[in-house]
Amino acid sequence: AHARHRVDSSAPRDMAHADDAMTRVREAIDALGDAGASADAIADALTTMRRACLTSDDACDDVVKEYLTHSPDFADVLNIWDSYHANHAQKVCAPLLALCGTMMTRARETAATSGRASGDGWTERERLALDSLARAIMSRRMRQIYSHLASGVRVRVNAGLITLAGIAGRGKRCASELFRTFDFSLAVLPKIASPPRDSGAKDGTSQRRHRDGKDVLAGSTRRAFCEFVLAFFAVNDAALLRPVLAQRVLFGNVARFSAGDDPSMQIRMLQVIKEDIISAKSGVPARLRAALFGDVTLEQLATMAGREDVDDEASTSGRVARDAREVLCELFTNPAHGLCPERSGAAPKKCQSIVRLLQKLRPMDCEAHLTILLRACETHPALAMMYLPNAKYALEPRLSAHWLAATGLIGRVCVAAAADASASSAAARADGAALV
Repeated sequence: AHARHRVDSSAPRDMAHADDAMTRVREAIDALGDAGASADAIADALTTMRRACLTSDDACDDVVKEYLTHSPDFADVLNIWDSYHANHAQKVCAPLLALCGTMMTRARETAATSGRASGDGWTERERLALDSLARAIMSRRMRQIYSHLASGVRVRVNAGLITLAGIAGRGKRCASELFRTFDFSLAVLPKIASPPRDSGAKDGTSQRRHRDGKDVLAGSTRRAFCEFVLAFFAVNDAALLRPVLAQRVLFGNVARFSAGDDPSMQIRMLQVIKEDIISAKSGVPARLRAALFGDVTLEQLATMAGREDVDDEASTSGRVARDAREVLCELFTNPAHGLCPERSGAAPKKCQSIVRLLQKLRPMDCEAHLTILLRACETHPALAMMYLPNAKYALEPRLSAHWLAATGLIGRVCVAAAADASASSAAARADGAALV
């Protein structure tokens, strides 16, 4: 009864806190509509509204609905954007863009199609108002977005990317329009997709993998870039999938440094690989799949697969390691992905990327790497033949567990290679008999 009393007594405090928060939001909305408000006052109002949005999804819904009752066509937001971009791009426009991107995550097309656009959920008018805001940005304000991306100021870059992610995630129509509108030739994109300079390592991993907080605006530009790219896949548009994947500046830069990302981001990236790229239902051509998995991307996947907690499937890192291992095994055994041989005895040049990675694995120290190596070599003996000449193992006889394991591993690879040699010899005899 005492515990029940404590729970019941906390409810009024939570309601009072929510009321106070909405009161501050209403005051902030009034400040946005005040023509005489200073830049500092507008910046504070924008920050207050976005901070309330980040509290919870329900709180964000309340903020968006409250704002739309005051400015159904987002006139205040767009007027502030146009008035302050030239002189207060960082103080006013950065929090403004971040707020727009956050608001556009609500009342999406997917919510409307699942029935949330009626009743106590979102109305069609509210969804269309947010879609209209997205189109107003794409049609007349993309140059301002580009200026934020090229500014070199982390907060401004992140604000621009948050806005783009909000637009792309609204649904298939907005995502397609943004893809047609966006300038993918911007020279700054690879730079903002890279991890922070002070945290990069030689293998692309980061020494500060877990420090990004909930707010994307306060994180690295790479995290914001990944959110932008993954938003295109979240709308599940089959017609947009191939064009997005063909733009290597997008997913290619997400995968390029993925081993240093937060585990939750790695899970999302691997999910895109499994469901949208290598899935038989995706319809992605083998040549495009192979182009997406170059040496650097394969190394990133191998680094994730080799994490020590691969067997701890309950942890996020364990799921990452397991999924990365499964992806590599699939890529190295299934010819449909364009990397491994299509038939026994064939060793085309496209296999070189697999062999180069196999030679960098640590099968003696890592169970996942051992599994990947043996699965590839035993499924396609041609890979075993290409792997053996440069295999570096100390095979001088010595009484140690490491030596026994190394000889056992090389023995299994040699057996696989012998199968390839036998197949090649049989094929040659068959060809000779046919000629005779």
